[in-house]
Amino acid sequence: MAKISIKKCPDCGGDLVKSNSPTNGYTTYFWAKPWSKFIGVNNEPIFPWLCMKCSRVFFYMDDKQFNTIKQEYEHEKLTSH
Repeated sequence: MAKISIKKCPDCGGDLVKSNSPTNGYTTYFWAKPWSKFIGVNNEPIFPWLCMKCSRVFFYMDDKQFNTIKQEYEHEKLTSH
């Protein structure tokens, strides 16, 4: 059996279970990444996580990718005003 990645749900405290792939459930087809207009961040994997208690689905990315997108967002926000 494959190793299961688990986090705590931010809403109910239940167990979040990570999808095996960023494309499981076709998440790349029905959900447009809101930061896709930023340069160089079109192919970062976003993994869906399902809560085993409240059945909510959350999307998470690696910290390195998040920091890159956050920096680009902050730069874009400052230059657009």
